[in-house]
Amino acid sequence: MIPDRANPPVSVSKTDQLVGALREKIANGAYPQGTTLPSERSLTEEFGVSRVTVRKALERLTDAGLVARSPGKGTYVRSANGGVDPFRAVVGPIALVSSQLTPSVASPIAAGCSSAALEHRSQLILCDTGGATFAEAHAREALHLRELYQQGVPAVIIWWQGGDASKPWLERMLAEGRAVVMMDRYLEGLGADFVGIDDENAAYQAVMHLAQQGRRRIACVVNALKVTTSSGRLAGYRRALADLALPFDDELVMIVDEGASDVGARVAERVVSSRPMADGLLAVNDYVAIAVIEGLEARGVCVPDDIATVSFADMEVARHYRVPLTTVHQPFRAIGETAVHLVIERLETKRVEPRRVLLPSSLVVRRSSGVSES
Repeated sequence: MIPDRANPPVSVSKTDQLVGALREKIANGAYPQGTTLPSERSLTEEFGVSRVTVRKALERLTDAGLVARSPGKGTYVRSANGGVDPFRAVVGPIALVSSQLTPSVASPIAAGCSSAALEHRSQLILCDTGGATFAEAHAREALHLRELYQQGVPAVIIWWQGGDASKPWLERMLAEGRAVVMMDRYLEGLGADFVGIDDENAAYQAVMHLAQQGRRRIACVVNALKVTTSSGRLAGYRRALADLALPFDDELVMIVDEGASDVGARVAERVVSSRPMADGLLAVNDYVAIAVIEGLEARGVCVPDDIATVSFADMEVARHYRVPLTTVHQPFRAIGETAVHLVIERLETKRVEPRRVLLPSSLVVRRSSGVSES
């Protein structure tokens, strides 16, 4: 056969093939907008190509505006169709509305937001909602949102404190096409974007871990159930008990006021008086876990020997407490970074439908759950 010199066969390079495969995954939502792509090493293993090929493909996708690369942090998805270079995009100021009542949580969130805002050359406005009480925090939050609305700030990232007065201002912002991203917990029925973790599944895994240590009477301490971190974690707790064929006992579920000074004493008294006494505990966060441990030990109950404990957050105090806490690590810095990426993407594409991004969490095992630390 005489070769067709006018239409020679087309040779597709491995880089071209990888670019096509990644484009398809971005377009079909396998790699959602605002989330981080797998590492170069993971892409190398998944597609059977060299790291050089992966880097060339990522450079091509960056040039096309599909992804943006952040040194030391990875590559995140910008859009399915390409667009303006994110490092030149300016969408106006972005407000971070966050409580400083728990700085070891708020600080990495703020650091993540600040880093991502700088990448996009956007100003970050920090609105501190911290107060002496949670009622004061709720009032400050609503005041900040009112001011941001009246000043026409185009984007708000909020770590909601649970105050009812905030919802109307967030609804007004969304109705006018502004971007609103809720972090860690969200408001049911609000059309805002959300970034956090899968609270139900994380709690499920935590209870399973306690069961693996032989615990069968597991208590659960959460805050107000209108805050989705609490309702989600309680749902995971209940699902785990059902799968373990362990009875659900209302007496072992305690809903406490967030930030209340007597949480440790109240929960400890309830646990000690339960019959038979609980031998495991799932706490909504590290601070609650520590308060309860203090209350239990004041009543002669030892953690973890008598009651194994697991909590959430993995704050600095969890690692350095005298009984190091087994806790669900929440990627707070990545949550802040992703929130900003969602803001930019929503404002650039004029997207209306809300997006829900769940980042991976992991159980960090330490002594409080009865496992010896290596």
